[in-house]
Amino acid sequence: MKTNRKILYTILLVSLVVLASVSSFFLYYFYKMRNDNLSFNKIDIQESSTVSYNVLANDSKFYDSSVSTKSYITNEIKNVKTYFNYILTFSSDVSINYSYIIEGKIIGSTKGTDDRILEKTIDKNTPTVKKYSGKIINLTDTFDIDVPYYVGLKDEFIKQYGIDVDAYIEYDITISYAYTSNTINKSKTDKKELSIIIPITEVSTMPVIPLSSINTHSEYSDLTEKDKNTYLAICLELFGSTLLFVLTAILVVRRLFRNTSIYRKDLKALLTKYKKVIVRLKNMPDFEYTDVLFVDDFEDLYDACLVTDKPINYYEVVKDKVAIFVLFSDFKAYVYKVNIRNEEE
Repeated sequence: MKTNRKILYTILLVSLVVLASVSSFFLYYFYKMRNDNLSFNKIDIQESSTVSYNVLANDSKFYDSSVSTKSYITNEIKNVKTYFNYILTFSSDVSINYSYIIEGKIIGSTKGTDDRILEKTIDKNTPTVKKYSGKIINLTDTFDIDVPYYVGLKDEFIKQYGIDVDAYIEYDITISYAYTSNTINKSKTDKKELSIIIPITEVSTMPVIPLSSINTHSEYSDLTEKDKNTYLAICLELFGSTLLFVLTAILVVRRLFRNTSIYRKDLKALLTKYKKVIVRLKNMPDFEYTDVLFVDDFEDLYDACLVTDKPINYYEVVKDKVAIFVLFSDFKAYVYKVNIRNEEE
């Protein structure tokens, strides 16, 4: 028993040592490679955007939205001059192509519902692609929104179709760009959308613009072939470690359950075969005034039972581990012991 158990613990110990050694080697390898060659290149990108407007009334009064955030009488608006600014900043030089489209349209739905019955593009610029090399793009432009013209379109639609509508003016600013960075060795495309919405109401209106925003994100270089091999090595190490753990666990579990299973099987066989001469005890037999003699074979105990016409007493000392069969005769106790360690011996 002791020899086999020692072998089992030796196997477990060797497995753990090998696992620790392999893990340590690859962890050191990954850490060193990460510091030396596996540091990813990246660029940080920040974009900020602002949309604002000024209202010119029919009486030539000029309202600056930055200092006045009130509503305006719809029929008194002559023009809304809109301004947008978009700044794109890179942490290292890039080559970039960019353009923007300003598209104005009127959108209307049946009054009091979301059923859109009117949508018409009225104003759209021709985009011009610009090229630039550097770190910062500062894009600024202005455009006019002829509010009376759109109000006229709404009135004309109602007159023509006899349907009252809720309508609004929407100008969308779509900024598209594509850049190439040598720092991360890749090309990317992206876009930013801004808008201004002016409800066309019968009494008063107030343009709706997006809040000024600043967003930052990073782009990283792709893995090189060497990086991929490094990650592959780490994956193999983890796979090997996992496999070793599983096999070791299976070995231990099988060993433990196999011994218990054999113990129960042998015990059941004895209790079944010799049930006519076996008495099951609830308490441990008293050996105080007897000489205890251990027998190596249950058949010897059974032969003594036949000769003396004495029963064989059975008691399980430790559940699923140790059981004894005892025959008392002439102040002697003949004992046959069954335990889980019999399978190891």
